[in-house]
Amino acid sequence: MNISIVILLALFLTSGFTHDSAYDPLDASKRGGPIPSYRPSSVGDPSFPDSTEPVTPDISSFIPSEYGQPTGKWFRQSVDFDEHFGFSSGQNLGEVGDGDDLIEFIVVHHPGAELQARVDKAPPKHLKMRLQLTKRGADFQRTELLKERTLTANALWNLNLFPEILPDKDDSIYVISAELLAEDGTVEDTATRTIVIPKMSVNAGLSIDKTDYGSGQEISLTIKNAGPLTLMTGTYYQIEKYEDGKWRKIVFDAVFEAVGLFIRPMSEYKETNRLPELEDGSYRIVKTIHVIDAHLQISLAQTFTVRP
Repeated sequence: MNISIVILLALFLTSGFTHDSAYDPLDASKRGGPIPSYRPSSVGDPSFPDSTEPVTPDISSFIPSEYGQPTGKWFRQSVDFDEHFGFSSGQNLGEVGDGDDLIEFIVVHHPGAELQARVDKAPPKHLKMRLQLTKRGADFQRTELLKERTLTANALWNLNLFPEILPDKDDSIYVISAELLAEDGTVEDTATRTIVIPKMSVNAGLSIDKTDYGSGQEISLTIKNAGPLTLMTGTYYQIEKYEDGKWRKIVFDAVFEAVGLFIRPMSEYKETNRLPELEDGSYRIVKTIHVIDAHLQISLAQTFTVRP
């Protein structure tokens, strides 16, 4: 299960999430008002392919064929990547293992915002850095050189090396490369980073472990994300009851932790909760997922029955 957890503002701890423990589920006056009559259990196609290979290969550190392979002389080819907070690579400016000379090369991209590429230290003065921003086709071959810059060591300190806004077009691939050049122009080492702007579509589904429960029993749910976008959810869930031809929100005593849970493409998120004390009848459990890159949220639901 590939999930990143970050602490958010108390977004999920709004009024109505915690209530007096004296709540009586039979008291209709303490129930919420009418809510949507239809909530889907899935959007798009939430099924995973039979193959275990990812639909989109991990090319975050793939070296395109036109660049030399990394030599390890200057760049330490290790990448910590997160598509929402960017990725950084530790790059060794001395012998491998000499931690005092590490330089951080940080690349951050948010849709519609200026591309950020920075270093926290300048490389040795005798080296230059050639940076290129290129667009790639589906076969990862270069289709366009968008920008090229060659900078001296002094020009690299605490600057945005590529103050560009990438074209607002989904399903695109870009590569930003950094080559360290000797005085005679020889490439001494290479590092590349890939920016994938996925197709703006959502394929996700919510499922539960069974359809019949007793009041106060545990219910286990799963959210599957078949990609191509990363989704986010929280620990909060909503329970609704069908009565008098309408769905109504059930208010119950619970405290939900204010965290955001990222669900990456081709992965799933599972959680188990204990149902509140409920009267017999038809219910549904609702989870909201947020599509970060599309500024969209979707509520998914699964129906179940509470029996004596």
